[in-house]
Amino acid sequence: MRLKKIALSFLIVAGLVVAAIFSVNYFYNVQAEKIADKTESYLLNKENKKKEDIKEIKGIRSKGGDYGILVRVIYKDNPNVHYFYKSYKGKITYDGKEDISKAKEPKLN
Repeated sequence: MRLKKIALSFLIVAGLVVAAIFSVNYFYNVQAEKIADKTESYLLNKENKKKEDIKEIKGIRSKGGDYGILVRVIYKDNPNVHYFYKSYKGKITYDGKEDISKAKEPKLN
């Protein structure tokens, strides 16, 4: 009987840990979508970009910014250059760009 209680307790704790991990992941995914949508609105309304010129806007986890979310923007006319934006206290700010065509392939031994 004692072994059943220990096993049941272990299953409950394991279930709570798994639920917590999924909850945190869900929270960050929702925040990433919200900040990406806000960044899209910023680009269209404040920077006068056209929606049809944008290939992708995606919120990704990073350091800094609200909730640790970085937004990557790729334009159709130049897909090798990725532009990055962050939200600081709700305000969208440009965070730099990266030209992935200049990235070096890793050397394999």
